[in-house]
Amino acid sequence: MEKHLHIVSFDVPYPPDYGGVIPIFALLRKLKEEGILIHLHCFEYGRGEQSELNKYCTEVRYYRRNIGLKGFSPLLPYIVSSRISEELKQSLFVQTNYHIPGTATPIMLLALIKTP
Repeated sequence: MEKHLHIVSFDVPYPPDYGGVIPIFALLRKLKEEGILIHLHCFEYGRGEQSELNKYCTEVRYYRRNIGLKGFSPLLPYIVSSRISEELKQSLFVQTNYHIPGTATPIMLLALIKTP
């Protein structure tokens, strides 16, 4: 039976050139080695789409981050509110139920923190 995992990343994890994305890219490589089929969902706001990720992931989807005032909410931290995406919610809702009838595919949320 195939093993699928949806990973939501706060940034595009390639190239692995800062502390927030290095462990995520390493995780993608390791999960691929273990035979896990990865569906990567990541927010793009300057790093661009990276074809290298297709070597490790069955699917890579990019979502636009709402920067500036469009991403502001008085109720949520900016790091969260700027990444609210209806497209992501719909994608996860549809995809996590089609692989194994009656069950859901696991979802892993990975937080990225840029280091100085």
